[in-house]
Amino acid sequence: MVLAGDVVRLDTQAHKGHYRIDSLKEDGLRLAEATRVDPEVYLPQRLYEEGASLQPFVGPTPVEMLFLDLPLLTGDEVPHEPHVAATARPWPGAVALYSSPQDYDFVLQDVLNKRSIVGQLTTPLLRGPTGVWDRQEGVNVKLVSGSLASVDTASLFSGANTIAVGDGTADNWEINQFAQAEVSGVREYEISQMLRGQAGTTAMIEDVWPAGSFVVVLDERPKQITIPSASRGLDRHYRYDPAKSVVGSASFKHVVYAFKGNGYRPYPVTHLRATEVANGLTFTWIRATRIDGDLWSAGDVPLGEDSELYQVTVYQSRLVKRQTVSSTASWTYPASQQASDLVFGGFEVAVAQVSGRYGAGSAMSIDIASQA
Repeated sequence: MVLAGDVVRLDTQAHKGHYRIDSLKEDGLRLAEATRVDPEVYLPQRLYEEGASLQPFVGPTPVEMLFLDLPLLTGDEVPHEPHVAATARPWPGAVALYSSPQDYDFVLQDVLNKRSIVGQLTTPLLRGPTGVWDRQEGVNVKLVSGSLASVDTASLFSGANTIAVGDGTADNWEINQFAQAEVSGVREYEISQMLRGQAGTTAMIEDVWPAGSFVVVLDERPKQITIPSASRGLDRHYRYDPAKSVVGSASFKHVVYAFKGNGYRPYPVTHLRATEVANGLTFTWIRATRIDGDLWSAGDVPLGEDSELYQVTVYQSRLVKRQTVSSTASWTYPASQQASDLVFGGFEVAVAQVSGRYGAGSAMSIDIASQA
């Protein structure tokens, strides 16, 4: 029996094809109303377009951003411009950074699309030697995201596995490199076999970098931000948050920094020595350069400054007893000056290279108490 909704096939001279019975009426004769249909519509269809893929909504997440006023690492950086490293978990996709000379009239400084590898020490990092491998027991680093890996010596000397260790302020970062990295937990690594105080940061080495100190991997993801050269040393206001946040919302974080432009900071001198002479003490040292210092060619390394100048300071019990300048890598402290400065019983001499753009850099000191 044919019912409404059934599909029947007619094969008459006037009508050929498939019809869907829409209604039936009994009026002496069985009358049917039908609609012609194509069986193709009832077959499974192949979709040639991808359907919509719905993703769960992830709201803006808190962002952490570190500002690093670093020395020149490759030599191609702009010396007075700081680096910024942003991270969040999960990563919001982009972070907007706004800046202004005052706490209003902010303009878009930059949009950071790449998350930096940032972490914190979970074990203390003790002071280590410079110029040779630091082979002390490894230190543990907990990352927000990313991973670390061991590298061979050739890669290390080419700049691989360079990190900045600091307290989170813009100016206080020690540049290190590590050759070995072993997994010690979830996003946690033990790094060892380090080169300490790289890029002239020997003066930044602390007796102990405590657990909680920040670690930033310098793999070109922390990027420099543009600031006017005339703004060096002046306070500048920054606000940052995920780029999808509304500008001026309460979630934006606000910081104020004055960057010294540590790309101009001269390196500390090396091999500071004191020699007794007939009329007093002579101090000698070897200068270091922040530009092209690894070009092992004949002659001395480039000066890297407008002129060669050193600041020599004599301390006793942390009091400045004498300060002078020298245009050569030596200085004599006559016995007569020692007597007039009343430094008998021991004193300390600190030598710092001077830059016309920066001033005196980090100093190397020598305690000559045993020679007094």
